[in-house]
Amino acid sequence: MAQNRINIEHPASKMTKITSALAIAAALGLGACQNQLLKQAEYFERNGQPGKAETVLVQHLAQHPDDGRAQYQLAELFGAQKKFAEMIEALAAAEKHGGRLRESALQLKEKYWRETYNEGVRALLLEQPPEAVTALQHATLILPERHAAYPVLGAALLSHQQTTAAQTVFEQACRLDPDDLDSRHALLRIYFDRGLYEQAIAASEEALRLLRNDLSALRCRALSLERMASANASDSLNQAAENALKRLLSVSLSMEDFAALGAHYYRRGDFRNAALQFEDAARLGRDNKDVLRYLGDCAWQLGDYANMSKWYTRLVQSHPNDVEALQNLLIAEQALGRKNEVQKLQSQLQQLQGSIE
Repeated sequence: MAQNRINIEHPASKMTKITSALAIAAALGLGACQNQLLKQAEYFERNGQPGKAETVLVQHLAQHPDDGRAQYQLAELFGAQKKFAEMIEALAAAEKHGGRLRESALQLKEKYWRETYNEGVRALLLEQPPEAVTALQHATLILPERHAAYPVLGAALLSHQQTTAAQTVFEQACRLDPDDLDSRHALLRIYFDRGLYEQAIAASEEALRLLRNDLSALRCRALSLERMASANASDSLNQAAENALKRLLSVSLSMEDFAALGAHYYRRGDFRNAALQFEDAARLGRDNKDVLRYLGDCAWQLGDYANMSKWYTRLVQSHPNDVEALQNLLIAEQALGRKNEVQKLQSQLQQLQGSIE
């Protein structure tokens, strides 16, 4: 007779099944919770509540840090709120998953780079430097390896009187694009104005490698050497400054550049050569007060009172209220023994000094 079989389950086997069932239930519950959080985030985003959507996504990612899609969604939310540093961080996590997420991350960065760059350019054109700086700093944060925003950001910083920050930005522009001559020129001005003459000379040399007769670079190099020579009284620096100024004048017809070489000779006590350079400067800038004064002083140092009278007469004609020029002209006329001119000048000085008092 067949025996009835009763299957009695081993207690350990039964417990294993119960544990498995609980694990499955927990997983299903966790998945449901996960889906619920993502749905909440989407709901808040659709209803214009990015802050709440962000909070929910952060909560979700705390439990599921490898969810690339959620990381990308969070990056989108950060971008919409102009939290670009956070956006970049979230995109870096999403990009690790490769494929479409990496592509989407690059597209999102491109989108916000263009928006912030154009916003910065518009603000700069509207003479709104603070707004331009903020927008362009965002652009360089989003795509730090892209050159285009750096020169514009440097210009915005300069117009906002942030010279040190502008220097850093222009230096980065030159690192990203060694052929960026405009940024190099901006650096020349910054280095020179800040008294960083050695850096100015080095930057000038870089610019001259790009463009052999670059006038801005030649001028910056020459004037930087002249400032250094003036401060250090070094024969080698004096010679280097003279050579650089002469090299500058081989391509320049600027009154200021002729005057710079004249001032170099004057500083060194070479008044004859100084006068020759200042005469060339005077032909280019006839009524320049400083040039005429230098010419009068050179003639005085050389004991040439006729030329001293000539140059100070021109100075007084163009600047009749210049007391010092009148006094020096009086000295020249006295040395020449021109009594009538002396009396006129004395009377003119008395009237001028009386009106000043």
